[in-house]
Amino acid sequence: MQTVAKFQEQIGAWERSTAKRDGLLQCETLLDDLVESSRLAELWLTLGWHDIRQRYRRSVIGPFWITIATLIFVGIMTFLYSALFNESFITFLPFAAVGLVIWGLISTCMTEGARVFIEQSAAIKQLPLPLPVHVLRLMWQQFVIALHNAAVIPLILILIGQPINFNTILVVPAAMLLLCNLCWISMLLGIVGARYRDVPIIVCSMMPIVFLATPVFWKPGMLPANRAWVIDLNPVANFIEVVRAPILGSAPATAAWLSCIIIAIGGWAMTIVVYGRCRNRVALWV
Repeated sequence: MQTVAKFQEQIGAWERSTAKRDGLLQCETLLDDLVESSRLAELWLTLGWHDIRQRYRRSVIGPFWITIATLIFVGIMTFLYSALFNESFITFLPFAAVGLVIWGLISTCMTEGARVFIEQSAAIKQLPLPLPVHVLRLMWQQFVIALHNAAVIPLILILIGQPINFNTILVVPAAMLLLCNLCWISMLLGIVGARYRDVPIIVCSMMPIVFLATPVFWKPGMLPANRAWVIDLNPVANFIEVVRAPILGSAPATAAWLSCIIIAIGGWAMTIVVYGRCRNRVALWV
């Protein structure tokens, strides 16, 4: 009851401040709605945290079950794939663990993003909230879950004696760049998914294929030169590369940085256009 009352108070305060400033709600572009959503940060942060608490309500160790499951999965897969690829278990373990954690964040944001407005249809129809609030709520929720998954990474790095160097600092801008890309992808998929209900199903069906074509449990150098285009045409591979490389102590390739930056700029530009055309129709579609 206290949580509901807090939500209502925050929404009411936002409505009053908006009305006082503009006379009525007149956000018409994605940039306008993002600004308004930033002013509601406390709301979507609280909602995202509430979602996680509800998911693991009455659980003994809560979301740390994710950490345990990730650790077991990484251990088994590394044991098998290191033998299949004739790789050292010690060197292959951190590579696979980091790749799996990043892949989990990417795949979940994409699959959940395609349904984000559909699942929040009641709130969209009843509350005058900017649409990015629902996407930011999803992003925050998945980021917290990813942090629980990532708890296995320091344990593994300590176990194998992986040193920390200057390149490790690059994980901060790399993670921010990844989240920036995932945000526009979730927003765009959410809009298209609200209009065409086949889109969430297609995205969910395609993720296993993308997983196989992405170097999560295999290294790019394992591909022959005539099939390297599989990685070159796969943006998810670059998303993983820019974050995984600094964690493992090396600098990401310049091409990976440029690819992620170009995708972010082009993706946000496309999302701004689509959002401007479809913003007022989403409530009808859901």
